[in-house]
Amino acid sequence: VTNIQREHIERHGSFEKYVAAKREIVDALVHSSKHQKILVANADILESRTFLSASVSKAVGFSANELSHLEGNERGISFEYAETRFSLPIPGTFTALNALAAVKCMEALGISLSTVASALAALPMVRGRIEHIDAGQDFLVVIDYAHTPDSLMALYSAFPKHRKICVLGNTGGGRDSWKRPEMGRIAEESCETVILTNEDPYDEDPRHIIDDMVRGMQRTPEIIVDRREAIRRALERARAGDAVLISGKGTDPFIMGAHGTKIPWSDVRVAREELDAVLAARL
Repeated sequence: VTNIQREHIERHGSFEKYVAAKREIVDALVHSSKHQKILVANADILESRTFLSASVSKAVGFSANELSHLEGNERGISFEYAETRFSLPIPGTFTALNALAAVKCMEALGISLSTVASALAALPMVRGRIEHIDAGQDFLVVIDYAHTPDSLMALYSAFPKHRKICVLGNTGGGRDSWKRPEMGRIAEESCETVILTNEDPYDEDPRHIIDDMVRGMQRTPEIIVDRREAIRRALERARAGDAVLISGKGTDPFIMGAHGTKIPWSDVRVAREELDAVLAARL
């Protein structure tokens, strides 16, 4: 159990019911026929910490406090645990914390830490998770799913030294409306430029969703409902050393519209197309 956040609340009915749904996963492990039952849970979160009392073979907690000598840049991160150095080609403190969960799970299974370190160092890029788009430009272009306040903050904090131009369209229609102003607030506080756009409106007016995000912001942001145009505008604004962070879709293959309509989509493809066009115009 890596995280428990306040998401999908409308679907579950309440945060308490959401936590109960997570507990069902733990209960399934407890009652399974497996001989060895290992539970790894985030000890920094109260709700998941309570899972560690489950009747399993091994219950292991992990905490950010266990990450020592944490170092990273926009291309990766490294840390020490139990006198072993771990390096991953994926940036962000959240990456290190998730890796620590994997390390502790493997440790509980009796796998040597050196073996785990070698495996993590060779970890392939996760598509849609801090995925870099490179076309020889002198600024960063990054695609990330980041659909919760915590994950959005984690994305932005992975690029502390860059001037951030952020395309924010992370709040789908008909659900989790509570997080919209919070996402707007985080973007405004973290990014030099924020462009609000569409994500998956379903049967809700995209502009209404965007207006909800604006309620969490002190300044009036740039609003471009058309997601391609928003991405293009962000890329046009980018200068050397900047980071263009496009969040909300990740690898999602469609934009979900009204009455069940699905528009084929790819943030990666669109970002590549628009980046090529922007770079060509600068020649």
